[in-house]
Amino acid sequence: MRDPGLIAVAGSFAIGWSHLAGRCGQSHFGALTPRAKLPGQRTAWLANVVVYVSAGAVASIAVGLALGLLGLVLVPAGLRGASLVLVVLLAAFAAAGDLGVIRWRLPQPKRQTRREWGFMFRPPIPAVLWGLGLGVTGATVFTFSGTWLVLTLPVALAEPAFGAAMLFAHWLGRAAPILAGPVLLPGAAQTLDVLDDIERASAVFRASNVAGIALIALSVLVLITGMIG
Repeated sequence: MRDPGLIAVAGSFAIGWSHLAGRCGQSHFGALTPRAKLPGQRTAWLANVVVYVSAGAVASIAVGLALGLLGLVLVPAGLRGASLVLVVLLAAFAAAGDLGVIRWRLPQPKRQTRREWGFMFRPPIPAVLWGLGLGVTGATVFTFSGTWLVLTLPVALAEPAFGAAMLFAHWLGRAAPILAGPVLLPGAAQTLDVLDDIERASAVFRASNVAGIALIALSVLVLITGMIG
């Protein structure tokens, strides 16, 4: 993979991490992490996290491949440069909207994964469903607009392998707080306090999202410059 691609993948990870400030991120942290701090429950926590991360990885890689293939169908080779310019413009709108520079924000789904699955099914089925739901990436609320860059750049480049890397990196960023849950959570009784801390730190996660947008935009500008040169 070319260096600009690696920059974009790093940006995708940063955008994925920012989802911890969102409804799904906090909901899954609160549902999955406390068990790690309960006596005799560490193995059950680990099993749930493994299937959660694995399900999301499968879904994200599949979607990334599909987006790259979609680009091969929709974007002629002669228009790849123009499609990348559109991605840069999209990045500008996304960052401006998320920073409040403009009042209009890019649209996004309103759907969340269902917390009730945790009561309807026996473990680890809820973790599998939650992982699949978020791994698809475009089916649930985005939190911030940077997710649009993660979804559109693979189409613009028409590269399935790159699309898989982008979506997988985004998923890893999203799953990282779940993997680090036992470190982030002092004890099960402090779950609500930690979620309140995450809510209060929303500006930090917004900055992570904007940084991810900037990295993706930078990588695209480098690609465009290479095409012109």
